[in-house]
Amino acid sequence: MIKRLQKLSLDYLFPITCLGCGRLRLWLCPACFLRLPFKAGQLCLACHSPSRSGEFCPTCAPEQDYEGAFAAGDYNDPLLSDLIKKFKFQGLKDLGRPLGAFLMAAINASQAPWPEFLKQILGAAVRRQQFSDFLKTKPLIIPIPLSRSRLRRRGYNQAEILAENFSALTGLALRNDYLVRTKDRPPQSKLTAAQRQANLHGCFAVQGQRPAKQNLLLLDDVVTTGATLAEAAKTLRQDNNSRIWALVLARG
Repeated sequence: MIKRLQKLSLDYLFPITCLGCGRLRLWLCPACFLRLPFKAGQLCLACHSPSRSGEFCPTCAPEQDYEGAFAAGDYNDPLLSDLIKKFKFQGLKDLGRPLGAFLMAAINASQAPWPEFLKQILGAAVRRQQFSDFLKTKPLIIPIPLSRSRLRRRGYNQAEILAENFSALTGLALRNDYLVRTKDRPPQSKLTAAQRQANLHGCFAVQGQRPAKQNLLLLDDVVTTGATLAEAAKTLRQDNNSRIWALVLARG
């Protein structure tokens, strides 16, 4: 009862308004949700060449520990980047729900059929390149973890909240305790691409029972160089031979 009264008081003093248009009651109203653009074109994270679903191109794939990263949106979009910042840094955990729905909407939109002439040219390769087909294998969702010290300072892991909402929408199983971050390192945003790779070396570990014969889906909010996903996938690959993909809200 006390917590409910506190919430009512806060809602009265600081009413919830849509971050897109300022309307009351929702952090993101349905109209502004529909304004969020999906990523115009997926890219190979390593060489930035065009990619159907964010998979690594044939040249870069042999060097990677996972198959690719599907980005729902673009971090350059002002509304999406504002939502992510407030979700990540300003305690608006309720944004996990519409952002989880945005992930699902982007995946559904990406399932538009290939033109018939491409089907004839590419044949079976069409199906192998679609991220949505990977999801049909019912992978286990693994959110990118925070270090213990950063989790204490922030109070929550935004990737975990996002994963919980995406799991609820899709029915995919989720494990928050399998991949852990063992070292607290400086934020990636302040480092160059080369420094990001070195900064993350050896910072992840796995614990608990290994998922048996189940594909894995790494989930995070933003990908820029892909260093975090690469190190996490490398750690998972040492303990698991299953297929690994990544899913992110936006590409920076």
